[in-house]
Amino acid sequence: VLTHTPLANILIPADRARVLDEAWVEVLASMNDEVGLINPITERMEDDMPTLVAGHHRVAAFVLLVKEDFPTRVTDAATDEAARLEEVLENLGRNELTALDRAQHLAEMKEVYETHHPEAKNGGDRKSAEAKENQNEINSFWSDASAKCGLGGRAIQLAVKMWKGLSNDTKRKAQGTWL
Repeated sequence: VLTHTPLANILIPADRARVLDEAWVEVLASMNDEVGLINPITERMEDDMPTLVAGHHRVAAFVLLVKEDFPTRVTDAATDEAARLEEVLENLGRNELTALDRAQHLAEMKEVYETHHPEAKNGGDRKSAEAKENQNEINSFWSDASAKCGLGGRAIQLAVKMWKGLSNDTKRKAQGTWL
């Protein structure tokens, strides 16, 4: 069941399965600010109080964004053990990106960025008088992507270069492998 829960009303148990990573919270806040929450927070009702099951980092991101409520999924976990199992399974259920997957996603992110910001493509127009006046207003993809996904600009540049430098045949052969 999907619902919205006021931020002030949710109880966050102290014994979380993962330690809160403040740097990741900032990245999630940036992502949520850009596209909204993709996966709702999971809660259960415990003594008529919404209690967090999974999504502590997402909740912290909403706090950082000063949001008043957020989308939640209400689970039917009836016990603390069932709720903890659901929290742990959500964490274990992630299929982390390989270096190749990350490179592909960053290259696609760059393409979309440059479609929306053609002035930034290939360093943008740095010679015209208008461009010189607006140079500080033109964000590069590297700084924008770094702020949104928590990777350094150089790491993003190398990943995009790697993806673009591989042939389609090599990409196809390497996908899904340890490479």
